[in-house]
Amino acid sequence: MKSLAAGEAKGEAKGAAKQAAPKYSWEAASPDLKAAIAELEGYQLLAKGDVGPAFDRFAKATTMRPEALARAHLSARNLGFAESVAKEAVTKNPDQLPPLAAQVEILHAVGRIKEAQEAYRKLAPLIRGADTNLPIMQRLAAIVTGWETAGTWPSPDAQPSSDDATIHRKDLSTLGPLTWAPYAAEPFSVTDTQGKPRSLTDHRGRNVVVLFFLGGKCAHCMQQLQVFSKEVEALKSLNTDLVALSTDDLDATKALQANPDGIKFSMPLLPDPKLDIFKSYHAFDDFEELPLHGTFLIDAQGDVRYQRISADPFLDVDFLKTEAARIHRIVRP
Repeated sequence: MKSLAAGEAKGEAKGAAKQAAPKYSWEAASPDLKAAIAELEGYQLLAKGDVGPAFDRFAKATTMRPEALARAHLSARNLGFAESVAKEAVTKNPDQLPPLAAQVEILHAVGRIKEAQEAYRKLAPLIRGADTNLPIMQRLAAIVTGWETAGTWPSPDAQPSSDDATIHRKDLSTLGPLTWAPYAAEPFSVTDTQGKPRSLTDHRGRNVVVLFFLGGKCAHCMQQLQVFSKEVEALKSLNTDLVALSTDDLDATKALQANPDGIKFSMPLLPDPKLDIFKSYHAFDDFEELPLHGTFLIDAQGDVRYQRISADPFLDVDFLKTEAARIHRIVRP
């Protein structure tokens, strides 16, 4: 009986503790999380047209950015509030893109064109290097285009080329390259199976795909060569040539080109038995001292635009065709 009573007492204690514990983890949520959820709930209510409840939720969204609140007022057609909150956002966060961009949009939306243009002049130096594909940048571009069409904004050619924000800026080129740049492909020269000398400079003015394969005894390499052979004409239409370098010597490479199975390889096959070209392109494992599969896309100026070095051959010709088309558009011979 004593043990039974003790068990019941323990059960009651566990039940009381369970009831005392919060039913959900919401009670333990941080204030910032609760504020963020309140903001999301406000957007949901605003989308439904429940303006009053929406702004009740926004009032609890203590982490909501002021320009976001200004946009919410604009969506609710609270134009006076939208304008004043946008102005306050810029005052509290001067020289920052988000509040200034919101102010430009809001002033333009409420018909205060001159004030919107003045705000845009402050914003312009901040967005000179911004990604034009961003939604905010596209919306601003549409606004400026409208001003230009209406004749209330100078054309790009008439605008000053410098301002206080950029005139004293340090030349970033002195600090090194700002973005990635392709590196120059290593030159090579070798005789093909027809006795014709081949070099990288032969393809100057055109793109060229260079395949490094592990000789005629590599079954996966044969699959790669056949896949690429079918796309030679498609690559040519994209101003792109195709050559393949083998680990075999000249005689073995000739035998592969004239194979008894009648398999046609549409690209020149170049022997590199000493692996000098493989090594210069790093298609070589220095630790194991073994050649590796390599695929390189070199542009019309002789720079490497894509490379893949691996233990298995590259077969995604469609990817290379897409890249070749892109490079053909952006690189001039």
